[in-house]
Amino acid sequence: MSSARYLENQVTSADPLALVVLLYEGAIGAARQAWDCMQEGNIQERSNAISKAMQIVAELQGTLDMENGGEIARSLAELYAFLQERLIAANAEQKAAPLEEVLKILGILNEGWKQIAVEPAAQAPVQAEPVEAGSMAWTM
Repeated sequence: MSSARYLENQVTSADPLALVVLLYEGAIGAARQAWDCMQEGNIQERSNAISKAMQIVAELQGTLDMENGGEIARSLAELYAFLQERLIAANAEQKAAPLEEVLKILGILNEGWKQIAVEPAAQAPVQAEPVEAGSMAWTM
């Protein structure tokens, strides 16, 4: 099975919390690729990888339920906006430091979501409800 087909199967069979973890892992992978490309001097691939990371962070931001999510949703929205700014800075300034900052933050968030996904009832009052195919709304 190809990696694209495997990922497709993972996404279509995953519960909403697992999808968030997959998004974080995708953003981390894209940011790492951008960092590698920056080290190699590959400007086009670096730019593509940063764009991919930005799209994934935007998707994460779009899943937040700002009406019902309370302080957690607001804090995550601010953090996602900050990550977007740092990704833009990494691309514009062609410096690794903003990417390293993004990777650190995404790693911390990813670990937290992994814990919630493993033990959702015991960890946090998070409920995820799909609103339509390909789009998720999160209540926290």
